[in-house]
Amino acid sequence: MVGKNYDHKTRVLNCGSYQKPITEELMHEIFGVPTGKVEIQEVERTRADFSEVVAEWKSQFENAPKRFTHVQFKTYIQPQHASGRIFVLNFLRFYNTLLGETTHNSSINIRFLPALRRGLDVNYSNWCEYIIRCLDRNVDGWLPKDCFHGPMALLVVCSEYIHTFVCTCLFLNTVGNHSYNT
Repeated sequence: MVGKNYDHKTRVLNCGSYQKPITEELMHEIFGVPTGKVEIQEVERTRADFSEVVAEWKSQFENAPKRFTHVQFKTYIQPQHASGRIFVLNFLRFYNTLLGETTHNSSINIRFLPALRRGLDVNYSNWCEYIIRCLDRNVDGWLPKDCFHGPMALLVVCSEYIHTFVCTCLFLNTVGNHSYNT
C-alpha cells in the first residue's frame, strides 16, 4: 500500500529507487491548490453552537441528519442552486473530504470550517500545507491492518507523478547519450 511508503517525519514519499519530498510546491504544481499565507486552524469537534461558520453552513439544510456521509451530502447539495459563500463552503468541504481526509465514521470532514471566517478570501489560505498536515496526521496514527483515512488520492497521484518524472528523466538521459545521424 502506498501509505506505507510515506514518512510523515521527513515528509518524503518513497517510490522505489527514488524518494521525493512532499512539499507545498509539489502540491501546488500537481493539484493547483492555493499556497496562501493564512494557516488553516482545525477544530477537533465542530459544533454549530461553537462556530459561526459551522452554524452558517448547517443552516442550509432542513431536517438534515446530524452527520452526513459523502453520498448523503452529494444528494443534499446536488439540487441546490447555491452560489457565493455557501457554494464555496460546500465545495471546500467536499474537496477536503475527498483529497484531505475522511473521518473514521465515514462522515464528511468539517474540522476546517471554523477557519473560514467571513471576509477571508480562501485563496489566501494555505491549502497545500493543510492537506500535507492531514497526510502527516493520518500516516502517524495509521496501522496497515486498518483503513487509511488520509489523503490517498494525494499519495497515488504523487506516486504516479514522480514515477512519470523519473521515467522521463531516464529516457532523456538515455536518448541524450546517443547520437543520431539524420
